Amino acid sequence: MPGSSPDKPARPSNLASLILRKVAGVKSVTVATALDHSPGHVSRILSGESGLKLDEMQTFFDVLGLSVIESNGQIVQMSAEKAQALRTLAMESLARDES
Repeated sequence: MPGSSPDKPARPSNLASLILRKVAGVKSVTVATALDHSPGHVSRILSGESGLKLDEMQTFFDVLGLSVIESNGQIVQMSAEKAQALRTLAMESLARDES
């Protein structure tokens, strides 16, 4: 990673920082229950000692209230509420254009 060295840990990515902020607002037991894991396993996931299976990622993002959206070949992360608001605005705009 650019700017990192073997002596200095790499800075978390924007997505990692966002996930850590979201997890701070949700009890690890809630995340663990949704993923059918122990709270200890969730701690290991967050520390990087363990990982998520691909089929667990959607549940993980859902429980944190996050959406991952692909747009024009770019991945964007945002809150599920913001994603729904954008969808609603887009649908209303399309409906106006059709009438």
